Formats: sequence, structure tokens, C-alpha cells
Amino acid sequence: MQTCHHGSVTDNLCKVMADSIGVADCMLLKASATGQLTVISEKTLACNDEQLLQLKSIVSFCQAKQWIIDVSEYEQNPALYQPLTLDIEPLKNARMAIMVPIYQRDKLYGLFVLSRLTEAPILNWEDRDFLFAVSKQLANYLFLQQAQEELAQTQQFAMFNQMSAFVLHDLKNIEAQLALIITNSKHHRNNPEFILDVFDTVNAASQRLNKVINQLRNKGSEIQPHEIDNINLCLLLRNISELCNQRKPKVDIECAPEIQIQMNKERLKSVLLHLIQNAQDACESKGEVKVFADVNGQHNGNKRVIIKIIDTGCGMSEQFIKEKLFKPFVTTKGNAGMGIGAFEAKQFIQQHNGDLSVQSCLEKGSTFTVNLPVSSVS
Repeated sequence: MQTCHHGSVTDNLCKVMADSIGVADCMLLKASATGQLTVISEKTLACNDEQLLQLKSIVSFCQAKQWIIDVSEYEQNPALYQPLTLDIEPLKNARMAIMVPIYQRDKLYGLFVLSRLTEAPILNWEDRDFLFAVSKQLANYLFLQQAQEELAQTQQFAMFNQMSAFVLHDLKNIEAQLALIITNSKHHRNNPEFILDVFDTVNAASQRLNKVINQLRNKGSEIQPHEIDNINLCLLLRNISELCNQRKPKVDIECAPEIQIQMNKERLKSVLLHLIQNAQDACESKGEVKVFADVNGQHNGNKRVIIKIIDTGCGMSEQFIKEKLFKPFVTTKGNAGMGIGAFEAKQFIQQHNGDLSVQSCLEKGSTFTVNLPVSSVS
């Protein structure tokens, strides 16, 4: 037998059950599918191996008959409880007199075990109906509490899994940047500009890893505000294209000079890098990927930056765009993707009073449009 104390909820249920018929003590036992009994609440009633053996027989009987067991009645007329066979002495010695079954969706959950009645030695039909009604109400309350605990636990696991996915996504981006350094070092290791770029990339990766570590230390509960940088968009896009152009198709950049925006540079770089690499992934090596950036029009008196990422790749269906593209943890890349890149990109852009939209046609390609204020702060 196992003993498991669930605390005040089950203790209170036992008290209510005992008080309902005026007995001193009540024990609550849970029955497993294999017949294992676990005490989840007890007061002064105790259960040793002798009582346990008899209670297991009662569990089997209640699973089949759905009856309340009255030990005094069984002692006087055991034929009423056929085919149940009990040795009642261990139960009487432990002052176990009444066993009320608890059902969950018509399946036996466990037993309330009550001590002896002081006045009426044998239960009548009204007592039985009353005990069944009380046990049903208490069981409903118990199952509601358990469901709430399970829901809270599920939500905690969901939050942990979500945080883990974002951490893995960040780590994957860092790994991709470092891998590009290794690849390019074969041809550019003696180039001073390459060496300077390596130091910048490693420094950015180090800062990003520190943020990931801090987030894990805080268990994701406290997200630190990101630093705001003054960004020359044209220089940033050309830096991204250098990273992406280590593979095919090559990325063609057209950007109006001196477009300045304000937001976190590393996060914007990560978002644009993801969108451009996805455009490359959608194309065969002979396809085309073009990026246009310009200041276009005004919105409520403020100029807007428009960045278009255009590919001639496989495209996407209207249904996929509507139902799945920007949903977290949905990916078309199998185990290679976490399914949060597009979701994270849209969230980040919206946080800066912008918008990310897409137009696509199957077998013809896609256009992702990023719309941002010229000056954007979080």
C-alpha cells in the first residue's frame, strides 16, 4: 500500500463525509487500474496488510456491483453481499465500518472508509441514498480540483516548451552565424576586413548567448528590455546579404541611401536574416531573391520604411498563409525547423508599430513586405 497526502482538500472532504453521518473518522483511498490502493487522506484510521487485503476485495466487489459496504450488515447477513467474501475481524479491529465507493465516469476511483456509527448499527436505504449523494458531490469537487491542478501543470509545461523553442531558435541562429565564419575562413582568413567582421560577429553572438542565459536563469519570467540602436538600414541589409550570399541563389539588394530607423539591431537583423534565408530556401539555385528598401508615403503624418523580400520560389497557398504561416510551432521544415521564425518576425515588427504581410502564388514565388516607422522605439 502507498500513502500519499494531498493536503487540506482531501482532508476537508473526509471531514465533510464523516460529519454528514456523525462518525468520528474517515479515510480516503484511491484505487489504481491494477488494484493498488493508495491512502490519500487519513485521520486516526490506520490500514495494515490485513485490512488492506479485505479492502482490495471490497474494491473488486464495488467495481462490479456499485454498492455501499456495511460491515455490521455483512456480519449479520453475508448472503446479501454475494459473491463478496470478507474476514471482518481485521476491519472491526481497525474500526472500519462503512465503505462508500467513489466513481468517476462510472469507473471506480476509490473508497471513503468510515468508522462505526454510534447509534444506528446498520444502514437503511435512506442512509445509503444519502451517502451516495454526498460522495458524488464530494467526488465532483475532488475531480474539479484535480482538473485545475492538471491544467495549471499543463500550462506550465506549455510555457516551458515555448520558452525552450525560442531559446533553441536563438541558438540555431547563433550557430548559423558561427558556421558561416568557419566556411568563409578558408578563403578570407588573411583579409583584414574579414577578421574585423569575425570579431563583430563573435561579439554579437556572445551578447546574444548572454541574453539567452539570463532568460533561462529567470525561467523566462522576466524578459529584459532590448537596447535601442540607431540603424543604417542599407548597411544592415548589405551585411545580411554578405552572410546569405555564401549560398545560392544570390541575394540582390536595392536600398535607398541613409534610411535610419531605431530599434534593436540584433533582433532586426535576425528577423530580416530569417525572411531572406527562407526566400532562398523556397527557390532552387537558379531562382532569384531580391530585397528592396525605401521610404514610401506617410501614415498619420509619419514616413514609413517599406522593405520587400521577393523570391521566385515554390510559393504558398492562400490557406497556408491564412491558417499556418504566422502560427507558432508550425513548420514545413520537419525536424530542421522550430516553426517560430515567421511568428517571431511578425511579433517583433508589430511591437514596433509596424506590419509584416505576404503575397504568394504557388510555383511562382512570394513577396514579404515589412512596413515600419522611420523612427521606431519600443
